[in-house]
Amino acid sequence: MVIGTTIGMLIADVPAVWIGDKLAQKIPVKLIRIASAVLFATIGILAAFEYTPTEL
Repeated sequence: MVIGTTIGMLIADVPAVWIGDKLAQKIPVKLIRIASAVLFATIGILAAFEYTPTEL
């Protein structure tokens, strides 16, 4: 069971790390950080409006 979980995580994580490394070499890290911050804030704001009760 532990071996299957470990293999599954490796199958999922290794390509993501490899692709992220290749993209990080081509795209400036500062741009990635700014884009991530904007995306995170946008999702947070949208989630806040979606779950805000309209009636008190």
